[in-house]
Amino acid sequence: MNLEALREKSVELYLVDDETIRCRGPEGVLTASYVEEIRRHKADLLRQLTREDNLFRLPLGDSISALLAWALELSEQDLVLSDQVSYAEVPRRAVTTERVSWYAAHYLKTIVLARHHQQHPGLCWGQWTPSWWHEREMEAVSALTALREAIQELLREN
Repeated sequence: MNLEALREKSVELYLVDDETIRCRGPEGVLTASYVEEIRRHKADLLRQLTREDNLFRLPLGDSISALLAWALELSEQDLVLSDQVSYAEVPRRAVTTERVSWYAAHYLKTIVLARHHQQHPGLCWGQWTPSWWHEREMEAVSALTALREAIQELLREN
């Protein structure tokens, strides 16, 4: 079992700490036997999740809703900071900007588009599979999390 196989079934894994994985997925996919299979492959999945290119700092459960609500509010403010903030948009790609509302709106649009394509796989072709769109969604959520942390750090410093 690998992350790609899980993503193909729209199953999301989240690394909570060094030894804990949480998962969620569509109704009917996460059966008791499938969850047990995930548990049997936990060690391998942990190794895959902790590889640098798979590290996403994702909030869990209701906190994703809270993150998206925060981003929506920020995107509607058209806020431009007097000081720049820096954060990792994805591993190995840093962003430094004062246009935080624009970036929040950009990530929200990416999430909406990604979710639409995942729900309607017939719209996907070539390399832009539902799995590819899932990765774009996770990157956008991770970037929003990093952006929020960078803004909070800037506010603490001032």
